[in-house]
Amino acid sequence: MSTTIFHITTSRAWHDAKQLGFFQSTHFDEEKFIHCSTPTQVLPVLRSLFTDISNLVILEIEQEALLAPVVYEGEGELFPHIYGKLNIGAVRAVHDVVSKDHLPVPLGLFKDILIRPARETDDLEFAGIGEDDVFERKIFVAESQGCILAAAERLPDGQPKVISQEHLADELADLLRSRI
Repeated sequence: MSTTIFHITTSRAWHDAKQLGFFQSTHFDEEKFIHCSTPTQVLPVLRSLFTDISNLVILEIEQEALLAPVVYEGEGELFPHIYGKLNIGAVRAVHDVVSKDHLPVPLGLFKDILIRPARETDDLEFAGIGEDDVFERKIFVAESQGCILAAAERLPDGQPKVISQEHLADELADLLRSRI
């Protein structure tokens, strides 16, 4: 089984990398590695560090296909770092990022979306939901690759109400509405 990691960059940098045959970040000479994220880290990283940058893409990378070593490092949470050039052949997919309500939204990145009842342990702060509200309000979540994409609640009349689409494009919100 292969391990997937992600790197966020500009579409221009990716275009240039395809011409060169490899990708190397602009900070590589200083840091000596390329910052990457795991599937559960990529959306929070995108939302915290790239909100004001346009023309972004997310590179979906098969870690085992890399020619350079990957080291998981960090204080607390470990992030994958590629210590060398990113060979183009290791990139399995490139996902465009669009802006929706001033938030970056990756297109096509989340697959196999699971709709399930929320758990007390789910972090639903982005939707303004505390752990006491989870059962009382009949909260459901859309989850993919360990990342909660959205939350919804079933109203007394049985209809679902999407509480937050912070992480969702409209088509995923419709999917959530249709499954609870």
